[in-house]
Amino acid sequence: MDENKQKSTVLHYAVENCRLETVRELLNMIKEGQSLQIADKEGNTIFHIAAQRTDKSELLETMLFREGVDIKKALNKRNNKNQSVLHLAIDVTEETSSVKLNIKNIIKEMTKEDLSRTDIEGNTLLHSLMQSKLTYDGFEQHILDRFTLLVSEGVDVEATNNLSLNCLHATKLDALVLCKLLDKVHSDKTARSYFDKLLRAFPRLNTFKHLTHVDSTSELALLDLATFFHRDEILPDLILTRQFELIPCCLSLLIQLEPEIIKMRAKAKGKHEQLLQVKSKITNIAVNALNELFLNANIIEFQLLSKYIKGEMKHKENLALNSEAAAMKKNRDCLGPKFPYRDFKEGKIQYGSVLELVKKADNPDLYATDCIYSVIKEEWRKPISDCSKRGLSGSCLPCDCCHSACSCRPKISRPDSPLARFWTHFVAFIGFLVFFGWYVINFEESFLEPKWDILLVAYLFSFGLQEASEIWRLRKARENCKIGSHVRSVPAYIVDGLNIFDALAILLLLTGLVARWLYYGMGFQLQDAYPSQVVLCVSYSLFCFRSVTFLTYFETIGPMINMLWNLIVYDLLPFLVVLFVIFCCFGVFFVCLLFSNAWTPTEEIATLSNGWETFIQAATLPFNLLFGNFDQIELSYSPDSTELGKVAIKQGYEWFNYFVIFLFMGLVNVVMMNLLIALFNLRVTQIYGVAIGVWRKRFFQMLDEYQELTQFPPPLSFLEYIYNFLMKKFCPKNAVTDDKASRWPNDTEDYPEEYNRFLKFQAIQFRRCRSRLLLDTEWNRNDFDVVKAHTGKELSELKAELQEMLDDANTQGQGKMVE
Repeated sequence: MDENKQKSTVLHYAVENCRLETVRELLNMIKEGQSLQIADKEGNTIFHIAAQRTDKSELLETMLFREGVDIKKALNKRNNKNQSVLHLAIDVTEETSSVKLNIKNIIKEMTKEDLSRTDIEGNTLLHSLMQSKLTYDGFEQHILDRFTLLVSEGVDVEATNNLSLNCLHATKLDALVLCKLLDKVHSDKTARSYFDKLLRAFPRLNTFKHLTHVDSTSELALLDLATFFHRDEILPDLILTRQFELIPCCLSLLIQLEPEIIKMRAKAKGKHEQLLQVKSKITNIAVNALNELFLNANIIEFQLLSKYIKGEMKHKENLALNSEAAAMKKNRDCLGPKFPYRDFKEGKIQYGSVLELVKKADNPDLYATDCIYSVIKEEWRKPISDCSKRGLSGSCLPCDCCHSACSCRPKISRPDSPLARFWTHFVAFIGFLVFFGWYVINFEESFLEPKWDILLVAYLFSFGLQEASEIWRLRKARENCKIGSHVRSVPAYIVDGLNIFDALAILLLLTGLVARWLYYGMGFQLQDAYPSQVVLCVSYSLFCFRSVTFLTYFETIGPMINMLWNLIVYDLLPFLVVLFVIFCCFGVFFVCLLFSNAWTPTEEIATLSNGWETFIQAATLPFNLLFGNFDQIELSYSPDSTELGKVAIKQGYEWFNYFVIFLFMGLVNVVMMNLLIALFNLRVTQIYGVAIGVWRKRFFQMLDEYQELTQFPPPLSFLEYIYNFLMKKFCPKNAVTDDKASRWPNDTEDYPEEYNRFLKFQAIQFRRCRSRLLLDTEWNRNDFDVVKAHTGKELSELKAELQEMLDDANTQGQGKMVE
């Protein structure tokens, strides 16, 4: 029989899709001697496929009792999943088949070794039996008889599969069938002894004792189990059932999904598309939930929401510590709430606030929400009093000390706030660029006056210690990167390319100063110190380029800088690689065409003997053509001599001047340049809608950075770094060593009062908007996705209205029938 690319025959498709009578007719047409044991690409024979049908008894009887078929060999044949035909046909009943197909006798004739073999997932015949999906009357008795027979023949009743589940844990029997089966077991002494062993292992803590990432104390446990059992498609619906931890559920799953998506994409596995869809739905739930809470919160509720996101809720301090209520409370000094998530690198359960989970999820859509952005802005300002707080739009919010927005005084940030540190460092850096620029340009004065080096050395120490502190702060931070077909956890410091500019600028500044001191100390003249001036100029250029990051703080300029960075990294650099290949091709071709050594009559007047000059000519000639510098390539020609860059071979010059130059300029100046413009246009279109989210993510990263910077700016900051180091070294603070003692309480009765008030507010909002949480969000999307999301919402509302109209019509129709 012929096979297709999947190694399937016509009989494979007939057994899978056709009626019993059709399969019988097809089997009768098969010539004697032709094997029925042909396996497809998945290792399935026609017996495997037949064993998965609901009418498997009649079909298997027809196929197994043909002349020349070895029944035992056919039933023991295994596919790529190590499943035998008997695994799939273990629930075959004798009542629906003739006396010929007697599975009971077949089982009795098989050895204990064959009966105990498992499939690739570790499932025994008992697991396969308890996963049957048949539901006819009396099926429970058949299951019980077959179960008892397998155990009596040597199959281990307590055997577990690869997920540490025994056959009862892994059952997929219909609920009604399972209830009837357990009733039958109760009246059967032998069967009851078997099931008692299974039921003793059924309590939750024992069932999932091997699932170390599942936190049974959290509402997230159900989602952890769904992820563990690879039921990803039900995760969004499960999340919507969460009452109090809906947002942490979304964030925890996003943390787990991102590495899996990168891993599957790196290995070219198709399932990453399904996970991307799940990720999109979970992101929509989280974004919509945060936006609903933010938009519907008054000033008091927003303060609760802010504390909830930052994990700064705790019991009120004015409660009497000696009161009976206070004595019953645990972990009174613990800030929270803290929620569990699974760390990708270590695979352990860790706890963090909602804001820490957002940072760990690293999703621009989350940063783009007004809710998270307003919390981050408040952290930037750290106002001295509530009276100086402002809303998202910049207008003052009414508060307890001033009930009208008009009476609020201008906002005042604390001196140690990230905002204050940003402005002091920004002004100091501008002063550094002015001084360093003067130092490099007026090198004839700064070289002869070493006193100016004192200030530059102070800047060098300050920037160096600042960069060392940044490396230490990010020493444990990792980002998942796809390298070939593997996912590697790369240090976050290296992933940020701007940190490389920082390190290079500091190293070049140090190199230039050391070279300047050597030249000055050894008595060299000013003109001899030119190399040190060049090194310092390069360092200054890198510092100037790095200063652009200060501008990312501003909302109007920040998204523009992020767009520029994306254009350079994702479009311009790949384009330049392709252009470099074209230039190499044409550069070598031009030099050989115009100035060939083969045309030179004698070795003395060879034009290509100087390799460096030849390389310069091959490299610059395509660039001059690209940018129209025709005055740099004014060539003459000669029939009997050549000179590199000046006199060309006559025949080669004619081909170059009348044909090759037009070919090159048509390819590069027309095709490639227009391709670059099209790439830029496409990239800008794609990232224009999401630029605000990318910028707000960078805004949050700057918050982390400036929270760790010193209050004194360079060139004085190195003194504060030294002081902080000495204080940590010789005056360490008492660290909290018992993590469990400071963990957020699990008992709802032990929650702080303000957390209970927030949960009540959250429950009211989610009860009202839960049905809309799965809708595609229109925020932080490009134009196409916005139209798509808007259309989806309109269709959803239209469907709801039509359903309501149909329900009303149905109610009215039933009322008329009653009358």
